[in-house]
Amino acid sequence: MTDRHGVVIRPVGKYCKEGINCIKACPTEAMRWYSGFLKIIPELCINCGECKRVCSDFIAVEEDEWEILRNSTSDRVLICDPVMYTQFAHLQDPREVSSLMGALGYKDLIEEMEIAYDLVAFATVKHVLSVPRESRPMISVYCPAVLRLVQVKYPSLVSRLTPVENPLEVAAALSESRGVGGKPFVFVSPCPAKIGMAKYPEGRRASHMSYAVGMNWVYRDIVNLAKRPSVGDSLPSSDFSRWIRWAVLGGESDHLSMFWRIFGNGEPFRAVVVSGMRNVMEVVEEVELGKLRGVDYVEGRVCDKGCVGGILAGESRFIASQTVPHRVPDWNPSEERLSLLEELHARGFTSLEFPIRARPRLPLSSDLRESMEKLHQLQIVHDRLPGINCGFCGRPSCRALAEDVVRGQGKVTDCVYEQRRRVGDLTREILEMIKLPLEK
Repeated sequence: MTDRHGVVIRPVGKYCKEGINCIKACPTEAMRWYSGFLKIIPELCINCGECKRVCSDFIAVEEDEWEILRNSTSDRVLICDPVMYTQFAHLQDPREVSSLMGALGYKDLIEEMEIAYDLVAFATVKHVLSVPRESRPMISVYCPAVLRLVQVKYPSLVSRLTPVENPLEVAAALSESRGVGGKPFVFVSPCPAKIGMAKYPEGRRASHMSYAVGMNWVYRDIVNLAKRPSVGDSLPSSDFSRWIRWAVLGGESDHLSMFWRIFGNGEPFRAVVVSGMRNVMEVVEEVELGKLRGVDYVEGRVCDKGCVGGILAGESRFIASQTVPHRVPDWNPSEERLSLLEELHARGFTSLEFPIRARPRLPLSSDLRESMEKLHQLQIVHDRLPGINCGFCGRPSCRALAEDVVRGQGKVTDCVYEQRRRVGDLTREILEMIKLPLEK
């Protein structure tokens, strides 16, 4: 289970050497070393997994036990992220992957997924067009890590987050509305951020998904399955290309462009697509500074090349990203599909239960006057520190150490450079006392 902040990243391993790679990799400075133990500040963690990328041995993702779920006798329905269908270069038809899951005893929701992703793209375009141009760009919430990054680090931009439900949740809701309810949904995720989304969703009280597991476990089972599936008439025939493209960078924007051409009154759709944590932060900062005027939408993914770069995916992101472009989608939805989307949109399948809110940092004090005094003290301590952000004190930056000092969770002497300065001062005092000349 996750805590109330929805953190699914956990430090593990008593033999960790107190390295600084993980704390330096965290984009929100959520990690600290305290008295030899690694601590994650839950209010700041966004489940991006950047720490696990640089230290896979001592950082774990809290997920449900796949072995227990696999051996369970109860019926289970898999909700697989689109990345799942890009993991097998020799299987060009997603229905082949679906067939293999069936051979393992699982049902997936490929029909509902196609409708859900169409519906979310449809609803997103409707919302963006309703926003005045001067209040754009809107920011995609498909990547939960980007959503939480804005909530934690850029709270002034929360109003720019697109208030549309995640298509994975919509697929589960569509399935339940069709009478599949009663069977537990198992979400198969390519990253810890989406596991966090399933366990602790934003904008709704509870997820439709009962369990969440890393994609690498299911991937191994399918790879170990000897036979190659055959796609017969018994399998659903549909165009899967549109929603599977969301697995790679630019796929969401391509999907939105399809509906923009229909509802955009001839206006061009201008989207910025960006992947990688540092690049995403740079673009979001430019949004905050008002530099992206004329842009309608920002599609950001913290993982390189999009969701195929998730740390829980089974296949290399370089191979998986080359699999998707071979599937040419149909960008011309039928009138029947448009009518269905209008109906489902009117029924509220993409609506959130409550608004997305900021996750502000903990104040230095509950009292405003005391908080201002501590802020002044923080600046004094910070000015005293070297400002090189080396991380040897167990904090990701000198400012983080200064904040910990003011909060009573650290000492200035935690800084190794401050220790060296004090040792030098003490040495000079001792030499003065015994009246020995200092070597210059």
